[in-house]
Amino acid sequence: MEESPTDQPLRNKNSTPLQERLLIVITGNSILVRSPHSTNKSHQRPWRRESDYGGGGLNLYMLVCFESLEYFSHMQVALYTFGSRPTSTGPRARHRHRPPRCSPVAALASATSSMFDQQYRVMVVSDLDWTMVDHGDKEEHKDLQEFNTLWDSTFRSDSALVFSTGRSLALFQELAKEVPLGKPDLLVCSVGSEVYRFEGPDRCPTIDQEWYQHLDQGWDRNKACTIARGFPDLQFQQDSEQRPHKISFHLHKDREEAWTIVKDLQKRLTEGGIPAKVIYSGGVDIDVLPERAGKGMALAWLLEKMDGLKGRPSAGTVVCGDSGNDVELFTVPGVYGCMVNNAHDELRNYCQQQLDSGNTTIRMCRRRCAGGIVETLGYFNLLPE
Repeated sequence: MEESPTDQPLRNKNSTPLQERLLIVITGNSILVRSPHSTNKSHQRPWRRESDYGGGGLNLYMLVCFESLEYFSHMQVALYTFGSRPTSTGPRARHRHRPPRCSPVAALASATSSMFDQQYRVMVVSDLDWTMVDHGDKEEHKDLQEFNTLWDSTFRSDSALVFSTGRSLALFQELAKEVPLGKPDLLVCSVGSEVYRFEGPDRCPTIDQEWYQHLDQGWDRNKACTIARGFPDLQFQQDSEQRPHKISFHLHKDREEAWTIVKDLQKRLTEGGIPAKVIYSGGVDIDVLPERAGKGMALAWLLEKMDGLKGRPSAGTVVCGDSGNDVELFTVPGVYGCMVNNAHDELRNYCQQQLDSGNTTIRMCRRRCAGGIVETLGYFNLLPE
């Protein structure tokens, strides 16, 4: 195996030499790995062959070489930066980036096809926990099954399904094993801080690099963590929920006191020169995100991307939620809103204010969870004639 075809180290967006990171190169069916410890200035150390993707180092980059695609004049290469899984919950947690397991063939298909290749009739963008999924119905999932049947029979052929969740990719995959979720065309994870496409024959989740780099601008995660540590009532959530562009906490305080802490944290972040937002949802969850992130910001970016290609959904986009981190979805111009009947006060109060002000594009549902989504699709006449 020849060494890198470039004499100078490849660099990522922040000018860090990629040879200092763990590199994985796929050529045909071969997977080869060079770790930071196997590189030197002369680039004479050999690559080692691995049978599967590895993880380690501060960041993991994958260089995928395709003989049929020319990304640069001197070599055919596609660069992906994958999501992370921290090794500890502390604010200085180092992140090991572990890509979803996906064959080279699937990766190639992902690079050459896109959910943006067509204009959809309807796009449903739904939260998962207590919106699409009713955790109070763990045995039969009647409402979810009703939605799945309706979607597969009536919408699947010409419409797009997007899950927009506070869960990380790992926790989404756990949920998908537990309940009969439909197959999404796009996944927005970690409260709008990560976007994954499901493309190719293996439907391998591939992170959208454009969105990832967009959120990087001006974001200082370590500094945000340092400021948040000044609030002793904030308790770090589990490792899988600490992401490159999301810092998550639990806050066990009454609602009035919690809002005071949220406002104080937002103020200190702003004073510290960090373009960040603090989101309070479910009466217990606190997320600190880059100012550019969030469920609503991710959806606005997605619709703008559609505008520049085949166009946004012709009949409309429906956003569905139950808690505070879903409010942003309802603020995106031109969407229909579905507030499920079991919604928390953070979202319920917002929707009621909108209805009182004359907004007719929000449905405060009579049904819970996925049943409310079915109700909303009918209410706004989005069923095909």
